[in-house]
Amino acid sequence: MHSPDYAINYVYDQDTQRHTETWTGTSYANAVTDILYGCNSMGELASVTVLKENGQTPATVQSSTIYDAAGGTSTTNLPNTVYTYDAGGRLTSSIDSAVGITTSYTYKPNTNTAGITTITYYLVDTQNPTGYAQPIEQAATPGSPQITYVWGKTLISQTYATGATIPGVGTATSPTTYYILTDAHGSTRLVTDASGNVAQTMNYDAFGNALGFNASTALTSYLYSS
Repeated sequence: MHSPDYAINYVYDQDTQRHTETWTGTSYANAVTDILYGCNSMGELASVTVLKENGQTPATVQSSTIYDAAGGTSTTNLPNTVYTYDAGGRLTSSIDSAVGITTSYTYKPNTNTAGITTITYYLVDTQNPTGYAQPIEQAATPGSPQITYVWGKTLISQTYATGATIPGVGTATSPTTYYILTDAHGSTRLVTDASGNVAQTMNYDAFGNALGFNASTALTSYLYSS
């Protein structure tokens, strides 16, 4: 049996809500990940801030605000999408950095009826090997898909139609297919082109944040799987 050559130590400070995770050993060379957790007055998780990743200080501190001071959801930052809510807990906007789509929601007075200013249409397949409903087409206009998806147990490939925007690449001049390779947990690790050449590699920290790549220019919006 192979013995690991590293150890993980955890330290938690109840007063400051600070959690420090330290990896030591020949494989990690004392790489430190330092994460700060903050709570609001109601004791709810209000923020998660990555101060250090694998011994390196991020160029931009990653922070996710989850609840406001009153306990209502304010902003939720996911690896590719930021959702913003009003004081009543209603969704007001979503920004999908992977595909560059911003959607705004407005509401009629005294109702929860939303008016959406940007619409993305999905054709969903409820009978597929994943066991869950999954999109097989994505379009800004019904009947004119910009992205098509092929599913097995996980996402196998996605194809950008001519004229569609490929994140980090530009406008597709012809139908362009990328193949998605995942790990045992379903998180995307490699994206290859139709010839099998590696187009992108993906790594993540324990919370699903991108390591060594920019999630906003990832060739797929299907990245970390929790």
